[in-house]
Amino acid sequence: MAKVLQPMGGVSVVGSVGGLKYGIFRGVNYVSAKSSPGRRLRPLSGYASDNRSRFGWLASAWGLLSAVDRAQWDAYAQNHPQTNSQGVSFLLDGNQMHQKLNHVCCRFSGVAGYQSLPPLSDVVPRVDSLVAVPGALTKEIAVTITLAGTGLVGEYIEFQLAGPFESPGRRAVKSRFKYNTMIVGNLLIGVVTCIAANKYHWVRARYISAKGQCTNWVYYQSKSKA
Repeated sequence: MAKVLQPMGGVSVVGSVGGLKYGIFRGVNYVSAKSSPGRRLRPLSGYASDNRSRFGWLASAWGLLSAVDRAQWDAYAQNHPQTNSQGVSFLLDGNQMHQKLNHVCCRFSGVAGYQSLPPLSDVVPRVDSLVAVPGALTKEIAVTITLAGTGLVGEYIEFQLAGPFESPGRRAVKSRFKYNTMIVGNLLIGVVTCIAANKYHWVRARYISAKGQCTNWVYYQSKSKA
């Protein structure tokens, strides 16, 4: 791994170009060789295969929308800027926003959750606080949340998990989070199942509307039940 200053003539680069991968580790820009070429043919995991299937279906669904419906997605995207991994604001186009929100809808509710039109309003409920403690059974973590706003049936609270770790001092974990479970939007208590007992884990939670809108993550650390 090579450390670099002002990569590619700029201040910071994150991503890959050709066979090189650019990123930031502990505040230092670095460049390294990609471990697996982007066009390498390899079997997809179940999760990746599901994602490819969903995005393919959504691409077809976009083509079936009327010009009026596509214009509504374009307008919604223009009024809802996104933020990338470097904290820079950018805009999606209507097709990208249609795929972004509907991918979430279909992931939680199947094809029945598909929305042909963008949301009319922004999501109101959000996770206000999260507490995680060792659960009742081995390898479990019990989670309790509070919501700002009223959670609804037909909407969801998603939990993701990072770990196991040997020490509570582990902080750089964002790239390690994976989906674990979800509960209905009006519930405040859930259980996260871990792969290791009596180890440290990070848990994060967010509220997801029926329209696929996601709120910010809230984080907490706990040991899994011994």
